[in-house]
Amino acid sequence: MPVAVRARRWFRKAWRGLLQERSSPTRIGIAVFWGVIVGCSPFYGFQNLIAIGSATLFRLNRPAVVLAAQVTMPPFTPLIIFASLQLGHMLRAGEWLAISLAEVRASEPEELAKRLAGDFVLGSFAVGFLLAVPITLLAVRAVVRSRRARDPDRELEDGERAALEERLDFLGCATSSGT
Repeated sequence: MPVAVRARRWFRKAWRGLLQERSSPTRIGIAVFWGVIVGCSPFYGFQNLIAIGSATLFRLNRPAVVLAAQVTMPPFTPLIIFASLQLGHMLRAGEWLAISLAEVRASEPEELAKRLAGDFVLGSFAVGFLLAVPITLLAVRAVVRSRRARDPDRELEDGERAALEERLDFLGCATSSGT
């Protein structure tokens, strides 16, 4: 067998194993929750490394953690940063951050970073937590629904049974109900 075929088969088997590792709905939920927290963390540029490393360390589903960490992909990054600054300032000072784009442009980067770093770090984890809760609930629901749809032992409901009988009748197959 050619090396390319063997390599492709090995890669597919490894990929399937990776996707199925620690994949109960609860474990996927924990992985997604952690991935969103890591994705919103202020460690831009290192989030995927942190996601993979921490998922391995905590024995979480690595693909779920890495995918969830993409919550801050480029179109959403400015919104996440703005929300982090605002929420962090609200938590720290008790009021919203009053800052304008002109003020940001006129300020020295070092001075601005010193002034806003605490708000940003505190706010990024708070935003991460606030985003992680609904995203986790949606992910767990999706996993449960996808598994329920593929469960071969699941009983068909009346509407599903009728639809199946129509399809089988259309194909000219006999049904088990004797109709």
